[in-house]
Amino acid sequence: MATAVDEWFLIRHGLSDASSRRQRPETGLGPNGRWQAKQAAEHKLSQHEINHLFTSPLARANESAGIIGKILRLPPVILRDLREMERPVSIYGARHSASHNLKYKNGWKAALDDLNLNWKHEGEGESMGELLLRVDRLHRQLSQKYPSEKIAIVGHAVQLAFFQARIILGDKATPVDVVKLAKRCFLRHGGLAHLRFENGQWNLIHFDRS
Repeated sequence: MATAVDEWFLIRHGLSDASSRRQRPETGLGPNGRWQAKQAAEHKLSQHEINHLFTSPLARANESAGIIGKILRLPPVILRDLREMERPVSIYGARHSASHNLKYKNGWKAALDDLNLNWKHEGEGESMGELLLRVDRLHRQLSQKYPSEKIAIVGHAVQLAFFQARIILGDKATPVDVVKLAKRCFLRHGGLAHLRFENGQWNLIHFDRS
């Protein structure tokens, strides 16, 4: 049960080198991103005696976790459910100013504002409802397998926002309630959310957007 876990640390990966284009799954970190990962390890995590380090399989998160793991002396473990919300294939690598990217961006923002859990851009990619299913699966997996341990998780903006909201609200919260809270949980690159279970509930101890 999640109630047995002491502390979780959610870290968004460092800034990638995608520049004017959307990130692809294989897009790695830029110089600033490597610095952000190093800062996260040295100034936000090193004093907490982390037991386990988990990461998304996507390159920018995996590389961030590698930097963090060297400093913490923990081998990162890849968990597929930590990957970012899946987008249509045509969006990956698209220029930010491209018309099809702007159409997707506006549609995604509208779906988030309207709490439309079933929206997909032209029927492709992953809906918020589908993302929540794997967020819930990941929540159960980590809660059951790593009770009473401190774990650090390196992931992505949308997935971590939904994951943080689910942790705080618990299993009984509706998907709509999770999305409502997730809208306030977006971390910037290198940002960290520190959650602790105490007095019978999960509490947000620190939220560093960075």
